[in-house]
Amino acid sequence: MKVYILDADANKYRGIYYTNEDDIIEFNQRFNGTPIKKSWTGQERFAFVPRRLIRGDTPSLSSHIPVFNSKAVNILGDLLEPNGELLPITCDGERLFLFNVTRVVDALDEPRSEVERFDSGRIMSIEEYSFIEE
Repeated sequence: MKVYILDADANKYRGIYYTNEDDIIEFNQRFNGTPIKKSWTGQERFAFVPRRLIRGDTPSLSSHIPVFNSKAVNILGDLLEPNGELLPITCDGERLFLFNVTRVVDALDEPRSEVERFDSGRIMSIEEYSFIEE
């Protein structure tokens, strides 16, 4: 099993943010492992932050919504497309793609992993991963 961890360097490269603060929770909840491409309009608004940093190929947005520029999509497309949806956006005139992961596998060995949970019991973060091999 191959496990990839995408970790955008927000200290060196610009990130982006969703500009409609009134809708941010609903926006984030749409990225839950289910397809949304059919309803995607691409009209959502984003902006780069902080502007003093350089633009990279994978700007940070949210821990569960990867973002790629066209160069990264050209390089990683064969890996990305079978596992999710590339959703086009425009950010300050630049074409970017949000990646909606739709291939979700129940492979986390929770008892052997170091997991931090919300009060509700849902997983907040995973400090150390252990996977069920099959």
